[in-house]
Amino acid sequence: MKKVYTYIVFSIFFVQILGAQKAELTIDVFFNKALDYHYVNKDSAYYYYEKTIKLADQQNNLDYLVNSFQYLINANGKYYDLKNFSINLQREDSLLSFDKRFSTYPYIQYYKDYLLFEKGHYHFKTKEYTISKDYFNKLQNKIIAKPKNNLSKDDIATLSSIYAFLGSIYKLTSKN
Repeated sequence: MKKVYTYIVFSIFFVQILGAQKAELTIDVFFNKALDYHYVNKDSAYYYYEKTIKLADQQNNLDYLVNSFQYLINANGKYYDLKNFSINLQREDSLLSFDKRFSTYPYIQYYKDYLLFEKGHYHFKTKEYTISKDYFNKLQNKIIAKPKNNLSKDDIATLSSIYAFLGSIYKLTSKN
């Protein structure tokens, strides 16, 4: 009887491990499908990003959760889907600001900075140039406050994009 009990307990444990691995695989599969559709099919990309977000949230997989939002927001901008762009910026902002799971998340500042950039991008697309400029300037000031030898490749690439946006804003709002 003891052997049967041990076998049952082991079987349940094994099934739980397989279920957890399958769930992780599913997040991976959904996220990769979203990436496959990212530049070619808006509806499919949105569908798979949302599936990934839902699963990642349920499983407390914060990396997939914030990355999926980051890519979804990028797709919103790429497809000039301003309604969903705004909605998803608000969703991610709420997540990063109020979800207690992120209070100790080691990459929180990276994602908050990314959100600043995308807010500037959104307001640029909606031609709210003063608001856009404020977001870009805020992020620019954060980056240039770092010692030059501590700037990462991402910091430099972000600054380059910020300068491009700011240059466009100044050109579009000049009084010529």
